[in-house]
Amino acid sequence: MAWLRRVFSARCRSIRPVASHRSVEPDVRCPLGVSAVQNVMRWKLYRVGSVISPSPMAVPGEAWNGWSAHYGAVDVAGAYAGVSVRAGDFRGYWQHGVNMPFEVDVGEKIVPKDVADLRRYLVARYDEAVVLRRYGKPAEAVGVPFVYLDTVPVSRIRKSLLVVPTHTLAGQTVMDRSGFERYADEVLQYAARFEKVAVCVHAACLRNDLWVREFSERGVEVLLGADHCDANSLVRVKTLFSTFEHVTSNGWGSHIAYALSCGANVSIFGTCPRYSASEMWLDSGFQGKSRELEFLCSEEYVRRSHEFCREFLGVPGDGRINVELGRYLTGAENRLSRDAMKQLLFDVCEITCSGKMRKLSRKLKWRGRRMLRWVSQRNG
Repeated sequence: MAWLRRVFSARCRSIRPVASHRSVEPDVRCPLGVSAVQNVMRWKLYRVGSVISPSPMAVPGEAWNGWSAHYGAVDVAGAYAGVSVRAGDFRGYWQHGVNMPFEVDVGEKIVPKDVADLRRYLVARYDEAVVLRRYGKPAEAVGVPFVYLDTVPVSRIRKSLLVVPTHTLAGQTVMDRSGFERYADEVLQYAARFEKVAVCVHAACLRNDLWVREFSERGVEVLLGADHCDANSLVRVKTLFSTFEHVTSNGWGSHIAYALSCGANVSIFGTCPRYSASEMWLDSGFQGKSRELEFLCSEEYVRRSHEFCREFLGVPGDGRINVELGRYLTGAENRLSRDAMKQLLFDVCEITCSGKMRKLSRKLKWRGRRMLRWVSQRNG
């Protein structure tokens, strides 16, 4: 763990957890018990079971718009625009995943079926916005939330490898773990090429007890990656992708686009467990989306994915750096200015009059009490 302490030392002083969520110690609201185990130069390392997290988890304390608040998206936007926004007030849909260009043809892949008619639909790229407009949705391309993060002040660790396997879904059970074991063995065949090897797992895999056991039993350090209900997820993921020189995975996912945009050397290789439509149905995002499920489970999807990712197919260390592609996939070129994002948040967020009046009432009451104290002191 010494290498991680060095990375998240003085160079990370400017990184701060999301302020609008409280960082939690072990708590019933947080399914993963989180406790600080080390304080490093004002930056803490957190342990989640046997997994190390370079940032605290932050759990919202109010009702929130689940889809658009995933991974702290609304908080990231608020911090970028310099305004305080409650996720529960966000009356829009903001795409948090990254799609390959050919996936956009399946319209229901872009937006969940259970999202009702909303004021705005925010997507990463123009090709996605065009498809949604065909469905009658007021969509606009603004980039994914990841592009609104500030640059993280870390240096890359030379000859380091971060393994990021494709993540499972919340509540998913896998009876045959042979594919997971096989991939861990395949990665270890190339571990000698690197001075530091770690694996980054999604919180859903941690809850499902997948990937963690396979790598920890082989002596590979396991780091916590993203968690959809953790508002510090995106900054944590960006920090990891900006720290490791090489990133490898066994399949496509948003993590590929994120790692590319951060300038990592990305490779895709090894066994990727396949899941049935019944297993993927556990994710509420797939409810009522039979066409998308059929497509994702088809051989055509696998073929086209391999075709799109062809330049990155190779063993760890033999990948490619393609920042331009990563920026295109995440919609970085469509990122709004800070003023434009502030205006968008004012347009999309629902701030009730009663809430404003309560705030004004508290302010007037506080000022009134100060005035009364001042008058009483003067009158002696």
